[in-house]
Amino acid sequence: MMEEHPVILLDLPSQGSNAQLSEALRFEDFAKLLLKFTDAMGFRKITPIGLSYGSATAFFFASLYPNRVDKLILGGTTPRVRDSYRSLLEDTFTLLDQGLMDIFSQGAVMNLINYSKRQTTKIPERVIKGFYKNMMGLSENDKMRYKINTRRLLNLDGVKGTPTCPTLVLTGEFDNFTTPYENFLMSQKVPNSTFILIRESDHLANLEKRDVVINSYLHFLKGHSLEDIYGIDVMTEEKMNDRERRLDPRLKPVNPHAKLIDVKLREIACEIADINYNGCQIRVKDHIDVWEILDFSHYINLELEDAAGLELTAHVLRKTPNDERTLNCIFRRGDFEQGLRLEKYIEALEA
Repeated sequence: MMEEHPVILLDLPSQGSNAQLSEALRFEDFAKLLLKFTDAMGFRKITPIGLSYGSATAFFFASLYPNRVDKLILGGTTPRVRDSYRSLLEDTFTLLDQGLMDIFSQGAVMNLINYSKRQTTKIPERVIKGFYKNMMGLSENDKMRYKINTRRLLNLDGVKGTPTCPTLVLTGEFDNFTTPYENFLMSQKVPNSTFILIRESDHLANLEKRDVVINSYLHFLKGHSLEDIYGIDVMTEEKMNDRERRLDPRLKPVNPHAKLIDVKLREIACEIADINYNGCQIRVKDHIDVWEILDFSHYINLELEDAAGLELTAHVLRKTPNDERTLNCIFRRGDFEQGLRLEKYIEALEA
């Protein structure tokens, strides 16, 4: 394999072990730097493998320099960050600025992996602990790099161009950072693409199902069929249309009554219209201007009567279409113990 397809790991500015700060660079600029690197190394054609954050650079390189690309592999990718995760990522800036490293670090783990599916994905506990430890130990330069890289991601308003080379797009079936549907949308931007789901894995499929992922790479690079690979599903447009876009169903609480506490410390009666591990819809009961909650209470606390002792911090995203008093919320992640209590509550509703 290495003789046929040698692998080169490249740390662009602010990436990996490269400590340079690169606030002004866009993903298109990274693609230009990659071109200069291939020129300097004398590489005529390459197969970019862009996973997660690196997928945008790989996509732009293949779009801008099609004659320099043999094939393309994208994993854990999306055309743009969806609103719910945009809210969570923007929150991390506040946590860093306030020095709340424990909440920031736990949230970083729970945002990247599908924490509620960890028993299914079998992600090693040492990986979770190691990731948390690394985030807790960020240097000041590392924190700056995190902010710069995250802002670059948030500023990505869609990928431009159309790679023409054979392309493999893959992600875990439980990827909640870049959902399977978002990965599918990326594959739709490439005429000659194949999209596969790695079973029982999430955004870190390359760690959780390493052998399956490598086997998929090999079959793709050699031009072999992917249909007979154990542990994957080759997804067509028809299959994706039959699949639920949400990873978790919305559940109805047995007792919907709850209390909303906003930034003014007002206790506002509400009902939980539906809930899952990621967020909920709440219906405000009190005669209060809902726009006040939207404008001034981006973060709220929820106390659920249905689950004694369970208090959740949520981000209010928007009003629900066609319902002036119902709000869409996503839960802030930053507490492993709270996550466990929420899991047990959701499991009880599913039973």
